Amino acid sequence: MKWILPLLLAVAVPVPAAASTACRTIEQLTPDERLGQLIMVGGDTSRAHEVPAGLVSLPDMPDVRSAAEFTRRQGKDVLVGGDFEHGAIQGIGGTTAYPRPMGLGATRDPANAAAAALGTATELKQAGVRLNLAPLADVNSNPQFPFGVRSYGEDPGLISRMVTAQVLAYRSAGVVPAVKHFPGHGGVNADPHWELPTVDADRATMDRVHFPPFRAAIAAGAPMIMTAHVVLRAVDPDLPSTLSSRVITGILRSEMGFDGVVITDSIQMGAIKERWGIADASVRALKAGADVVLSTGLHSDHVTIRDALRAGLTQERIDQSAARVLKLKCQYRGQGLSTRVDPDPIAQASITLLDNRSKALPFNSQVRTLVAGVMDVEPLAQAMGANWWQASSENPTDAEIAEAVRRVEDQVLVATYSRGPTLPEGQVKLVHALKAAGKRVAAVSLGVPYDVNSYPDLGAALAAYAQTQVWGPPPPANGTVMKALARVVFGAQPGGKLPVTVSARYPSGLGLRY
Repeated sequence: MKWILPLLLAVAVPVPAAASTACRTIEQLTPDERLGQLIMVGGDTSRAHEVPAGLVSLPDMPDVRSAAEFTRRQGKDVLVGGDFEHGAIQGIGGTTAYPRPMGLGATRDPANAAAAALGTATELKQAGVRLNLAPLADVNSNPQFPFGVRSYGEDPGLISRMVTAQVLAYRSAGVVPAVKHFPGHGGVNADPHWELPTVDADRATMDRVHFPPFRAAIAAGAPMIMTAHVVLRAVDPDLPSTLSSRVITGILRSEMGFDGVVITDSIQMGAIKERWGIADASVRALKAGADVVLSTGLHSDHVTIRDALRAGLTQERIDQSAARVLKLKCQYRGQGLSTRVDPDPIAQASITLLDNRSKALPFNSQVRTLVAGVMDVEPLAQAMGANWWQASSENPTDAEIAEAVRRVEDQVLVATYSRGPTLPEGQVKLVHALKAAGKRVAAVSLGVPYDVNSYPDLGAALAAYAQTQVWGPPPPANGTVMKALARVVFGAQPGGKLPVTVSARYPSGLGLRY
């Protein structure tokens, strides 16, 4: 896939709309249509035309055909998008799953990031989707509150290269990349879906750690950037970035020179809604320098935001942001590059062998195997052709652990999963109990790789970066990564290197081979 980056560097310019295609101007829009350009409707999209919204989020769809029908109904002047951080599969059934961002970071190869973006964009365009709220430029700088596997890693340089590759790929394909979350989301101390986080880093640290990936994105021509609901104490100790003119106008626009479209993260998230309410927050965000409010609630929320913007903004301010959105839509109405990208080599290049002192890996494919764990066990076992056992929660009980031990086979792979840097006690007990059963045992962290710190003496450990759960129920298992993991367990060469520091024993850059 080394051919991809040189090609993108040569053609990374959105294909302009043909002269016969009507690119609408401000003068051609009614006052309501101008106002609608400032809102991206998600959640309840059934009456988006009544706002009327200029951007609409794609609801989860069973297949490309259904998604294409949805986008067709929105009309040619509506930009349809959504979160597709690891592929169109994130919202459209039957499409391709690529490794999650930290998995791409583990490959250490921007060409893999570019390939994943190009493959994703190709499938999105088949569905009529022209906006991806990705890639993430967040730096995983707080191991005590890891950002799941949604960050490429902890190195701003690596993240800058990966973000640049993905921005170029999406632009070349004619799909809008919305780089997020500006800035500092990877260093938070709380989840903004529920409460307002802060980043305590000083300005020098922000310049060294959190800003570089966004500067790189802007240099690569990023057309859209999403704000973070995070308070940067060194810049504005009173307001989150989404509502702060010091952050949006002062840093993003004035210092960094970004003149593209600025979109907020969901205005319904607890960090914003609980303190300012969606109406006041939406007006504050636009006055601070944002152009589009992302609303992911009920239809009544969308109407409330529309009415608040109408009452709280001057027509000149509305037209300024509407013009930016219209320009973006016109730039991204062409076809661009399209190609199918095989995700399997990328996924195998992400799987990281952290430890093999016990020589338990690779497993023997001719010997009976059990996969045990707390999440995504069945799809992993199916990929391995193994038996499986799964606990009822992320913290197995003593009785459940005893049942897992009773099911032990000649080889056991324990699939662990944690939401943070510490593995639940029940999972630690599970690993030790299965090891004590006297069988060949290895473990794999399905989420963040910090799990290995809870079983450092096991002697055989892998990291897959396959699952993330920042809020709500866990998403479906990443089938591509599960198949790659199964191949590696049975002897295929792992290719990944840790993109974060786990401990002194497991430093960033560690990646063993068989």
